[in-house]
This record gives sequence, structure tokens and C-alpha cells, in this order.
Amino acid sequence: MRLLVDDGFTLIEMLLSVFIVSIIASFVIINLTAEVKNTNLSTTSLKIQSAIEMTRSCALSSAESETLVITNNQITSSCVDSDLKLEDITINSNFPNQTITFNQSGNIERGGTIEVCQNDSCQNIVIGIGASDVKIR
Repeated sequence: MRLLVDDGFTLIEMLLSVFIVSIIASFVIINLTAEVKNTNLSTTSLKIQSAIEMTRSCALSSAESETLVITNNQITSSCVDSDLKLEDITINSNFPNQTITFNQSGNIERGGTIEVCQNDSCQNIVIGIGASDVKIR
């Protein structure tokens, strides 16, 4: 008499496993894509913050006023040779003429906010008056 031996998985069990794994993988890919976009936005905000702090440092070290000009996709500093070009990023600020001017003491006369947006996500860079405290929110 021969006994029936179960040596593996049936085709239905394999297909069901592949289906479940593919659904889980699709959720992971969607979340990973969103995270990459947020990382790009955060990196851009940090670059802008760095350019602001560098311009302030130049004003302090040279004892002369220095300016930082903000356009839609470019940041230009009077003390840094290279411009910061930003791809797929929209920048809005409430500074007059989109210009931040640091005096020889490294201070600005008026604080403000720079809004950095990519697609539907935005971050604000808040620049405080006086000692020019720079924070990303």
C-alpha cells in the first residue's frame, strides 16, 4: 500500500504568497518615493540655511555689509563665488526685493521667512532679527 506524501507547496499557495509579497512591496515603494522627495527638500533647505549663515559670517569677518539675493531657483551671495542653483524647487520670501542684507555686525534689520517648496511639500526657513537666528520649520 502506497501512502500519499506531501512534498511541497501547491501552485495556488505559491501564487497567493507572491501576490501578498507584491502588495506589501508596492506600499514600501510608494512610501520610499515620498521619503526621497522629502529628503531632497530637506537637503535644499539646509543648503539655503548654510548660504545664509555663510553670508552672515562673511559680513562679520570683512566688517562690511553683505547681501544674499533669493530668486525663484537660485541663491546668490555677495561673498561666495558660486551660486546655489535649485532644480524643481520654488522659493518665496517676504524680504524686500528678495534680498537679505547683513550689516558689518552680522545682523539684519528685519527678520523674515523663506518658503521652500517642492511639489506639494513645503518647509519654512525663519530668520530672526538681530543675531540672525536661522531655523528650519
